[in-house]
Amino acid sequence: MATPSDPTARAARGEALLAGPRGRRMLLELAIALDARGEGAARDKSLRQAVHHAAWHLDPALSPVPLTTTIGSSGGGGRAAVPRVSLPRVAKLLRRVQIGELGEELLRTALGDAARYAVHWDAPFAEEALAATPAAAAELRRFADAVTSSGLIDQWCAPLDDRAQWAVQWQDEPFPKPLDASRSALTAAMRLLAADEARERPCRPADPADASLSEWASKPPSVVPASTRAAADGAPLKLYAYEDGFKLGEARVQRLDIPEGLHVYEIDSAEAWAELCRTYPLDVTESVRRNWAMTTGRDGAWVIPDWAAVAERFDGVHLQIGAYLSVAGAVIDLDDERASMIAGWDADETYWLSDRVRYVGDPVRWELDPALWAPAWRVAK
Repeated sequence: MATPSDPTARAARGEALLAGPRGRRMLLELAIALDARGEGAARDKSLRQAVHHAAWHLDPALSPVPLTTTIGSSGGGGRAAVPRVSLPRVAKLLRRVQIGELGEELLRTALGDAARYAVHWDAPFAEEALAATPAAAAELRRFADAVTSSGLIDQWCAPLDDRAQWAVQWQDEPFPKPLDASRSALTAAMRLLAADEARERPCRPADPADASLSEWASKPPSVVPASTRAAADGAPLKLYAYEDGFKLGEARVQRLDIPEGLHVYEIDSAEAWAELCRTYPLDVTESVRRNWAMTTGRDGAWVIPDWAAVAERFDGVHLQIGAYLSVAGAVIDLDDERASMIAGWDADETYWLSDRVRYVGDPVRWELDPALWAPAWRVAK
């Protein structure tokens, strides 16, 4: 049986990182962070700047959808004011970066950056297309090898750790209550989604941009409690790695008690997600068509799991970090006609479909420490 120390297993994990939009973005952000720490940033233009400039000018034909960008021109001259940087130049700068030892803080920060720039409701950032080009991907393989050789990769590809699970809510948003035995709140939410689909299906426009519904997430509805494990510093991982992560630097955290014997479905691959969709299918084409066509370029039938049906068999569903990096945001084919996507999930997130989980103690406020170079959370003073 393959183990994490097995070169074949490491190579497979590295290829999985390079295959996923979030994985490639994490590797690119890791390279940028390492470059900023090294001597190269002082000798020459930083890798971050080169990536932004190259992405700005990247041929839109390299992406299935129109490109957006994360930079602008201070001179107001638009595209002409942005220096041109070639893909070979970016590849050369990536090749120059010294990797060294990868610590938990550095990898955690790169993971958070990858999640922060996830977009499932619009065209992806241009840096996503850049990272997928053969020139960039070839250089990112070196960083993938370093990540998969680190001890942290074992946690990233591990099943649920039910010893310590933490729920997070931003500012004063209420924590979802554990479901009751009938799971009535979950059933009602899924029925509402199905009713919206049935209402809109006869009115399907030819152009997905004209669709009236605008859903984009494939996670269970907000009535379902969710949690992640803690990072090495004791802060819930969700504080560091959450999608669309431009939130305020304050959150409330509460522990979830997970009793023994719960049946948790592990999403460890695209096939694991596909099997969940095939077994418990819910057609959401009308709901997600507009947004998912923009972010993937695909216009077709879309399916997500019917979470009320999943709850009849499983107490929870856990998305492993490795699967998040290799699969989230990518089109997952179910058959010749239908596809799905993991969207709106956070890395290592578990959604609890059981009435047996319980919050423990009172919520505790955490705050982001603005004084450190990398994101760091602490209990609020």
